[in-house]
Amino acid sequence: MDFFLGSFPFMSRRPLRILFVYRSDVDKNGGAAGVMVNTCNAVKDLGVQVEITYDQYPKTEGFDLAHVFNIWSPPTALAQLKHLRRSGIPVVWSPFYLHWCECAWANLVFELVYKQENAPAEREKILNALAAGTLEINGLGRWKPNELYTGFHQVLKEMLACVDHVCLASRSEIQKLSQILGDPCVGFTVTPHGVDAQQFRNASRGDFATRFGVEDFILCVGAVDRRKNQLMLIEALKGTALPLVLIGPSYEQDYLEVCKKEGGGQVIYTGRLSQELVASAYKAASVHVLPSFAEGAALSNLEAAVSECAMVVSNRSSEFEYFGDGPFYCSPNDPGSIVKAVLLARQSSLSEKERWADLAGHVETNFTWKRTAELTFWAYERMLSGKSRSNALREESRNAQSALRSAGSLEVPPALWSGQGLRAPGRLLRTG
Repeated sequence: MDFFLGSFPFMSRRPLRILFVYRSDVDKNGGAAGVMVNTCNAVKDLGVQVEITYDQYPKTEGFDLAHVFNIWSPPTALAQLKHLRRSGIPVVWSPFYLHWCECAWANLVFELVYKQENAPAEREKILNALAAGTLEINGLGRWKPNELYTGFHQVLKEMLACVDHVCLASRSEIQKLSQILGDPCVGFTVTPHGVDAQQFRNASRGDFATRFGVEDFILCVGAVDRRKNQLMLIEALKGTALPLVLIGPSYEQDYLEVCKKEGGGQVIYTGRLSQELVASAYKAASVHVLPSFAEGAALSNLEAAVSECAMVVSNRSSEFEYFGDGPFYCSPNDPGSIVKAVLLARQSSLSEKERWADLAGHVETNFTWKRTAELTFWAYERMLSGKSRSNALREESRNAQSALRSAGSLEVPPALWSGQGLRAPGRLLRTG
């Protein structure tokens, strides 16, 4: 579908001034921040004036709208959104909602299996129940609307009440947000993430292999944490003798330590690396695997794809929208599903090179930051033109009510009541 910029009634003669809003209590080098910065640069290329602020309570004077990024961490994110709502500026929100319901359940399984002493037979029993999805712990089950913490879903509702338009990384994201919140009652636009293919396409495999002395390895790029589920990947690879390289920071040290313990010498943890070394790692790896319980649209998957690296991705989030039938899919709660997909992808990396070249071409063509920027700009136009129409309708309704007071009664055309929050009242009668 093609969208033509400037085709909306709001389009002004001066460039829009947009305030991109983030916070300093989250990782400013993480994936969400990277999406914001890349979107910012690409939107600027369209002729829009954009500034980034990390202030908790930013000043908004002189801006046409505020574009707020990231749902996390919820208390500070909500406080910031309420501040912006009070300021009166139109608010566009990119929540990066990841649907943590299954993850909340899996977190308890982690505590049960890896933080308590269990006989091997008992551990196997629990992992089998995890894979089957039949395990219930403290009232949480795989298919239930579990909360990460009590009251989390109510906080989401309060956040949504503060915004005028939502930008989402996928249709999957709005679907899952609606499952929790019901009808969002605000406009939304899907603005897929992009990738700078050139810096990954031209990387050399030798740089990473030489530095770390590893070959024919499985790679996982991303923060090492419960949601991204590296521990189930480690479980899956036990007995294969395939080295596993984990690249990325970890803000859950207990989880990282368990990963190291369970992986033993099979796991190489590098921490965060330069973009050049990460690009080299994609070229050197046999397979890139990200078996997350919940994702928005992981940048590492896009990077692996344009690197022509064989891929295994989770079947839980937006991966189908981005990659179609290109990669191999796995169920993150099932180590058997993960290892089967990994071994198939490893074999495919040798025998189906055209498959991965085709996937790289698909991603490089369809998921650029330029496209992200164009769709984001379209979201701004939609939202601002909609607010202009809504304000005009409200003004017309006020005029109608004024005429009502003068004339005694008035039939109000339903069109005047079609703005957000207005209901057609039929005939209004003056009383008194």
